[in-house]
Amino acid sequence: HNNILSISISIDGEQTKHDTNRIFENGEGSYSKIIDNVYLWRKQFADAGTKMVISHDDLPYVKDSLIHLINLGIKNIDVNPCLENVWHTGDGRVLETQLIDFANHIIENDLWENLNISCFHEHIGRAISKETRQTPCGGMTLAVDSKGNFFSCMRFANYSLREKNERIIGNVNNGINWNKMRPFHLLYTDIVYPNKCLNCDIANGCKWCPAENYDSSYTDTIFQRSTASCEIHTAIVKAKNYYWNKLYSYYRWQN
Repeated sequence: HNNILSISISIDGEQTKHDTNRIFENGEGSYSKIIDNVYLWRKQFADAGTKMVISHDDLPYVKDSLIHLINLGIKNIDVNPCLENVWHTGDGRVLETQLIDFANHIIENDLWENLNISCFHEHIGRAISKETRQTPCGGMTLAVDSKGNFFSCMRFANYSLREKNERIIGNVNNGINWNKMRPFHLLYTDIVYPNKCLNCDIANGCKWCPAENYDSSYTDTIFQRSTASCEIHTAIVKAKNYYWNKLYSYYRWQN
């Protein structure tokens, strides 16, 4: 098998939004430091995508940031709501409006054919099987810190956790302790999801994170699912439904 190198750069959008989330220890934003690298990255990895994180503070910049990423030539954008409990009442409505305005922009400017925007995927917003095995982001990846310790995701490292102890699964000298990875093979919906999620009509595509489960749980488990972003997922589903309804209507009118 050929080994393929994949380089990813996380850029959250235009400078105001990006510098709200991705800052250095001294509080300085990182946008101006990475934008030149983005141009080089796009030249060398034309089909590479990026992950755009959204949170309460940057909601007013979501539409403009998505347009900014498209203008940079990025066609694959994974829109990820913050899964920590940072949301305020009414944030869902703000996000829904931002995404609807973005949907109008890409449809009316005939951009939709060449874009892959995760929050507009058709499968989002359906009921789920109660026996589906889940492998969300942060569950089966591999991260390493400066000391050579391995983690199933960098979110399990000490600097990413609020109060819990880091979960080391091995190190560069001794390899991975696969016994510590066994819990990740049991991330089934009927084990992890509370009843309100299992019975939710729009649960499919609702993002969650084993590390945030662990970080927010009363114990030290990855099986107590955090549901802090329910309102945000609902907003995404509403905007996604608007997008497809408008796109189908637009397509019929064009033809």
